[in-house]
Amino acid sequence: KIFGEVDKRNFKKMIGVVANLQKVSRQRLRELGFPGGQEPTDMKRAHLSSSKCMTGLNYYKASYHNYAIFTPSKEDLERAGFSGSVYSFHAGRSQVNPAKAEEKVRLKRWVLERCKEVGIPVDETLSNDGFVDAPNDVMAFDFSEIWKCKKNFAFNLPPLEYSTEESGPWTGRSLIPPIGLVGDAVTEPFWIAGVGLQRGWNGIMDACYMIDNLYNMTFSAGPEPIAPTTWNDHIQRLQSMIPTLYEYSHDGRMTQEGLQGEHGDQGIVMTQLSRMQKDAEKPQWQLEVDPFTRYEPLVKLAQDKYKGAKIEECMHPTVRRTLALRRIANEAEVFCAKKLISVSGRLIQSISAQDHIVKQSSKLPDAAVAAPPPVAPAIPEPELAKVASSKAENLQSLFAKQIDKHVQQAS
Repeated sequence: KIFGEVDKRNFKKMIGVVANLQKVSRQRLRELGFPGGQEPTDMKRAHLSSSKCMTGLNYYKASYHNYAIFTPSKEDLERAGFSGSVYSFHAGRSQVNPAKAEEKVRLKRWVLERCKEVGIPVDETLSNDGFVDAPNDVMAFDFSEIWKCKKNFAFNLPPLEYSTEESGPWTGRSLIPPIGLVGDAVTEPFWIAGVGLQRGWNGIMDACYMIDNLYNMTFSAGPEPIAPTTWNDHIQRLQSMIPTLYEYSHDGRMTQEGLQGEHGDQGIVMTQLSRMQKDAEKPQWQLEVDPFTRYEPLVKLAQDKYKGAKIEECMHPTVRRTLALRRIANEAEVFCAKKLISVSGRLIQSISAQDHIVKQSSKLPDAAVAAPPPVAPAIPEPELAKVASSKAENLQSLFAKQIDKHVQQAS
C-alpha cells in the first residue's frame, strides 16, 4: 500500500550461481599448475563449457576469499542434474532438508568443474572442498523474473507545530514515518547489471536528501531555496521530487564526473580553482547528499549561476570548501594542549615547557663544578721498565737489519 504494487516481469532465462572460494596458498598454486604461485587475473567473459553450453563468467579476487559467478540457463543446469532450486543465503539458514543438501552438493560439483575448465584455482583439500563455510559457499539466484517497486520513498507527516492538545487527534490521512528503500529492496535482482553500487549509494543519498528537507520550509524542489509557504504546498513539492530521484537513480543519470570519480579539467570546479590559484591541485570528488551535484539533468539546472565574471559572488561550494581547507593548513598554528589545572580538586602547580628548560639548564653548571676531575690510573714502575726495555731492543734490532742490508747493497 505504501510503495504501490510490485511490478513483476520476465527478465532473463538464467540462474546466477555465486561461489565464494577460499584463498589458495602460493605453494599449493604451484602444485595446481599456476606458474610462480600467482592467482589468475580477474575474468569477465562468456565461457563454452565441456557440455557445449554457453555460460557467463565473472571472477574477481577479494582480500580474504575469491568470487566466481556463473550465469547458465536453467536448461543447462537441469541437463547437469540440477533441479533448478534456488539456494539463497536465508534459505541456507533455515532447517536443513536432506534432499536440498544433496542438490547443493551437485551444484558445488558443477561449480568445481567449471572452475577447472576456466582456470580458477580451488584447493579441494581444504575444508568444505575449498569453498568458504556454508551457507555462503554456493548460492543460486533466479533471474527469470525481475521485481520492482514503483516507489522508493514514502512519508506522511503532520506540520511541525501540530499539537493534539490544541487541535485534537489527527484526522488526516494515515501518518507514515519516512521510509526509504535502497538496493535489493527496490529492485530484485539488483546487482547483475554492474551498477549495484551506483544505484545503492545514490538511493542512500536520495533518502537522506528527502529526510533533510522534511521540515525545511524553504525547499523548492530546485537548486535555489524559496520563501516559506504553507505546509500543503511544501508536502506537494516533496512528493513531486520522489519520482524524479527514483528515475535518475534507477537509470544511472549521474554526471560524467561522478561516473569517473574525479572533477573534469574543464569542469566548473577546476575552472574556478584555476582562476583563484595558479597550478591548482585537483580536489577529491565526493558523493554528496544534494542531488543537484550528482544527476546530470539536475546539475545543468544549477551550474549556470557559477559561470560568468562574478566568480567570488557565485563560488562553487566545492571550490569554497577547498580554498578554506588550504587556508587553514597554511595558517594553522602549532598545536598546544590545554594546561592541567587540578586533579580531584587539588590545584596543580603550573610549569610551562620553557620553565622546565630553564630549570634543567640551571642545573648544568652546578653539576660541572661538583664533578671531580678525572684521575689517570697509576702504572707500576717494574712494568713500565719492562715495556721500555722491550721497545728499545726491538728498535736496535731494526736498525741492525737496515745497516746490514745497506752494506750488502753497496758491496
